[in-house]
Amino acid sequence: MAQTALRVLERTEKPNVSRRDGFIPGAIFGASMEKVISIKVEAQQLERILKKQASNARLQLVLGDTDTFCLVKEVQRDVVNGKILHVDFQAVAKDENVKLKIPIIYEGIGRLEANGLMLLVNENDLELEGSLNLLPESITVDVSDKNMGDKVLAGDIGLNSGVKASRADEGKILAVVVAHKVNVVEETEGDAGAEAGAEAGAGEDSESGEEE
Repeated sequence: MAQTALRVLERTEKPNVSRRDGFIPGAIFGASMEKVISIKVEAQQLERILKKQASNARLQLVLGDTDTFCLVKEVQRDVVNGKILHVDFQAVAKDENVKLKIPIIYEGIGRLEANGLMLLVNENDLELEGSLNLLPESITVDVSDKNMGDKVLAGDIGLNSGVKASRADEGKILAVVVAHKVNVVEETEGDAGAEAGAEAGAGEDSESGEEE
């Protein structure tokens, strides 16, 4: 399980002041903490980390001389420009039972497309629950041997012992194999062309008959 160190500073100023100075305001909370700690983190550094680890980022926050293992609990972004406005970190023990969204990586899509099929993805992540040190960073699903109409179900995903899909996600259909849209378009265009050709031919025959 990857652990990235992220240095943060205690924040005493208002959030807007932190943003103006190139920082993202945030907070650290958790069951083991006596109080919520207001912090700030360098904006560019946080953006780089979230691009790599996304929603399941697991970080070692360094505040002064203290290291705290945390999950990125919530990221608030500006609805217009997408910039991070605020971030919440949840302090957890590595053996603590948690629920966490884990990204799904679908493999074998190229083989489906070679057979005139495509994967209609309903879910790009799956919420798992279990001890944090047992949760994977990602879930890989091989769809190369799937056929038309086959479904990828949350219940079919192989998981480590002690890890399971959350009750909210356990019955979900993650993806479905369907006909490739390009083929449908090509067939439609081909049929239209054939009909147009037939109509043109009929028109020519009619004109020839009139001339005779």
